[in-house]
Amino acid sequence: MIDSPGGGGKVPLLPEYLESMTDDEVVFRNYEGKRFVYRQPRAVTTAPPNSNSAAEVGVVADRPEKSATPRRTKRRARRRRAR
Repeated sequence: MIDSPGGGGKVPLLPEYLESMTDDEVVFRNYEGKRFVYRQPRAVTTAPPNSNSAAEVGVVADRPEKSATPRRTKRRARRRRAR
């Protein structure tokens, strides 16, 4: 679903609403037949190799000492009693 600019409404991402697609742009038509052009991005920017902000998200789940879940919860107490 794409929310068309200028009050064009939401356009489903279905083949009957897609008018054309090239390397430069994608053209949709909404239920009223209005045409909306979306430009394709030229290049995708990536984080610099020395940036750790994105990498640390995955590290949290791998290391129990940095768990995102609090240690003392009702759910953990139930799990300990069930063992």
